[in-house]
Order: sequence, then structure tokens, then C-alpha cells
Amino acid sequence: MAFWETKTAEVDVDDTPLNINDLNVNTINDDDDATQDVDLIPAPPAISSMAVVRRDLPLYTGVLALGILPFINYATLLSILDLDPKTLFLCSSIIRTLYFSVLAILTVYLGAQRQDIGMTQAPVGTKNAIVAPIFAGVTLGLLYALIKYTDLDPGTLYRVFASLFGFICFGEILQPVIGLSPLGGSLVEVMEGQNGEEVEVETADDEERLPEGMTTPTIGESQSDTQKFRAASLPAAILALICVALYLITVASPSLTQSLPTLRTVATTNNYLANSIALASLGQIAIESYVAGALLLIGLFAYDALSVFKSDAMLTVATQIEAPVKLLFSGVQLPVEGNYPFAVLGLGDILVPGIFVAMLRQWDVDRYWEANRESLLPSPIVEVEEEKEKPLFDLSALTNFFNTNPEPVVAETPVTSTAVEVIVDDDGPSLDLFADAPTPYFNTGLIGYTVGLAATFLVLFSTGKGQPALFYIVPSLLISSLGTAAYRGEMSELIGFKGARARDAGIAQEAAKEERERAKELAQELEDEEMVAGFAAFNERKAESKRSKEEQE
Repeated sequence: MAFWETKTAEVDVDDTPLNINDLNVNTINDDDDATQDVDLIPAPPAISSMAVVRRDLPLYTGVLALGILPFINYATLLSILDLDPKTLFLCSSIIRTLYFSVLAILTVYLGAQRQDIGMTQAPVGTKNAIVAPIFAGVTLGLLYALIKYTDLDPGTLYRVFASLFGFICFGEILQPVIGLSPLGGSLVEVMEGQNGEEVEVETADDEERLPEGMTTPTIGESQSDTQKFRAASLPAAILALICVALYLITVASPSLTQSLPTLRTVATTNNYLANSIALASLGQIAIESYVAGALLLIGLFAYDALSVFKSDAMLTVATQIEAPVKLLFSGVQLPVEGNYPFAVLGLGDILVPGIFVAMLRQWDVDRYWEANRESLLPSPIVEVEEEKEKPLFDLSALTNFFNTNPEPVVAETPVTSTAVEVIVDDDGPSLDLFADAPTPYFNTGLIGYTVGLAATFLVLFSTGKGQPALFYIVPSLLISSLGTAAYRGEMSELIGFKGARARDAGIAQEAAKEERERAKELAQELEDEEMVAGFAAFNERKAESKRSKEEQE
């Protein structure tokens, strides 16, 4: 078994501005406590979510438009062609398959690029990759047992929590899209009208800090984009709330399987929430290394195959628990009584391959950033400062509930990431450092995912039985990534790759954990001191009472 060391990066702090090329880092070897200088690649800086969404705004708009397809009554449209029932069913199946395929591929493509926002808060290391299939199997087994052998309904609570998460994620996806639409400027004008003056971007103060797990502040964000982003917060929240409410009302309808409009409404609202969860999650879950990614894929490959081919656990849980953790598509006719009314593509078949493809893109971006730092940032300045603890309840966060663009403050934990001061046009677009980055591994990873997904649907059509998508996608991803490395002569570099963003997120999480433990220990020490002082005071009062009683006697 290989043991991977966690290396802590340090930055020397003084009052002199540093050029980004002068940034040196040290690593601490936990085995011999020896400190030595090494050249770790600094994590690429975070950029505005407005810049990331602007890069592919037509595709984001297309994903939102594509979400309407499950709501369309294809039976009525196809009836114009006077098709027989068998042909009608075939046409419906083709539409459904194309919908699932295009939406899944777009989600992986867009979600992987959302890691440029710098919100990595869930780094997946080797140990996590090994444990993930075991945890998934235990969870699936427990849900299966509850459904199969008890009268308990685990679906309701699961649905509520998943819907709440979907509400947050859908708002997060909608906010920059609305801000970049023609409506964005109008919303800013409305805000200025309400305030009676121009809306200005507040600068960060010492009380603010980055979200836990995020190690680089957002750089190069224009004031215009910030204003539009914040102005779009309320409309995004309202639309997300309407979607969640409509989903929860219709999915709980007693006539769910007796009404095609109800089935189509459930599928449409469910898919908006589920797809948003996938997009947001892909932007925050980062694999630390290629080895960890390969282990994760292989473990979940076995889990998926065993759950489908060797038992009915996966099928039972997927069809008995309704929650926005899968993509749905209803048929053109009401289902036969007892049959599940939807075709399904599990969210795991998008998320698991997606985070691996995102890791391949990070491999591309890390190398691009390392090779082009000077040209991308002509006059960078690195500043590292100490930060104060943020209050537990910060009411100012309510004004921007879905904000994924933190204020430009510096990270509390010393890491190799760089806090770079960049001047941009206040009225222009935010800086997009990675729009032109060459991404050969990302591109071949997407092709591998597409081939694996196509193989899944091909076998599904030929056998008429549900298929474990990861059974076909995992080999395709591994072959495409390793094949690209072999062709480019970079096999050892790919195998040894460790993502800078995931690395720094892991360091930040460890530091935050140590900080919480220190605070807990301090609180315990204070509690012990107070207890000792209390006992001392009690004994003193007891002794005083005894002396007073003796004097009276």
C-alpha cells in the first residue's frame, strides 16, 4: 500500500511586495521533521464565477432550455406524423436518450470548468477514494433494507434535504446567468434606485475570511460584474424556490402515476434541481491526484456492477425513493400499474466521471498556469496577511445568499496559492485567466465519457435491461486518459500528478481542523479552571461556615 505525505506550504511575509516568480515554498516531511526547499506548483488563482459562466454562456442557456424537454407532450407532436405505437415508442426512446446524453455531457463539461471559481471544499485523497465505494455500498444496503423489510419511509426526509440542497445549487447556477443576461443591468439600476445612489462594491476588512477549504481569493473581478451578480441574487432565489415548491407539491401528489402532466412536471423540476446539484458539486469536489482518481473509479466500477448485476438493490432504491438525485424522463403513455413511470439516469453516473474529468482539466490548467504566469499577470503582487476569526453568524451574508465570489481577502492558512492584485476595467468584463488554456487531457476525457455513455445506452437498447453506466464509462475514461499520456510521452507525469487546488484545500481543511481542536482544548482548559475555582470557592465557603458555627457554639 502506498502512503502519500501531506506537504504544508509556507510563505515568508514581510512588508515588501513580492513578484510571483520570487515565491518560494517549503515542505515539511512528517517522517524525519526535515525541512527542505522544493518547487511546488502554486495553485492557479480563483476567478469570478461571472467570468467562468461568461466563457460558456450559450451552453448554460442551452442547459436551462434543455430542461424544458421533459415537459413537452411528445405524443401530441408525434401524432401529427400518424405513427404506429411501436414507432412512437421508438421515437420517444431516441428523444429521451439524446436528452440524457447531451445533458450529462454538458454538465460534465461545464461543471469541470467551475473549479476555476476556486471553491474547492471537498478534496478527495487516496484514503477517501478507497473508502467511498465501501461507504456507498453500506448506505445502499441500509436504504434497501429499510425499503424491503420495514414499513419505514426513508424517502421523505431524504427528499426534503436533497430539495433544500437543490434550492441552494439552482440559485447558485442561476445567479451569474441572470446577471449576464440583459436583465442584469436593469436589476442594478433597480438597486441603485432603491438605495438612491450608485451601488459600490465593499472592500474586504480584517473580519472577513475565505470560506473553509478555499485557499485563493477571487481576482480580476470587475465592479460591473460584481454589481450584476449581487443584483441577480434575489431573482435567482425566487426562481429556485418556485422550482422546489412545484417539485415537492407534484411529487407528493396521490395522482402522480395517473396523470401525464403531473409526471412531466415532476421530471422537469426534478431535473433542474438535480442538474444544478451536479454542476455545483463538480465545482467544489476536487481529486488530489491521478492515483486517487483511478482508485475511486475502479472502486465505484465494482460497486455499480455488483449493485446492478448481482442484486436488485440499486434498482429498488432508485425507483422507491423520489429525490432530485437522478435525472428523470416520463413516457408518452401512462405506465402500467406497478411499473416505475420514469426512465432514469443516476446523478452518480455524472458526478463520479465528472470529478475525474475535472481532475484531468486541473492537470491541464496547473501546467498552463505554471508556464504562463508572467504573461497572464504582467504585474502581479503577492500579499499574505493574518486574518481574524469570522463571527459564527454573519447577517451580511443574507444579502447575497448564493455568493460564490468571495471578497478579495487573503487566506488564513499559509499555502502556495497566490493572492494577486490585478487591476481591471470596472465597467468591463472580469478577468478570465484560463479561457485560452490548452486542455488536451480534458478534451480526451470528455470523449472517453461520451463513448462510455454511448456504450451504456447501446447495451440498454439491445438488452432492454437497466445497465450500470460506470461499468462502461470507467474503462473508457482510464483508457482515454492513459492513452493520451502515452501518446504525449507524459505517462509518469500524469501518474504522479497531484492537483494544486485540491492540495491547498486539504491543507486549509487540516489547519481549520487543528484550529477547532485548539479552540476546543482551550475551552476545556477554561472550563476546568472554572471548575477548580468553583470547588475552591465552595470549600472556602464551607470552611467559613464551619468556623462561624464553631464560634457561635
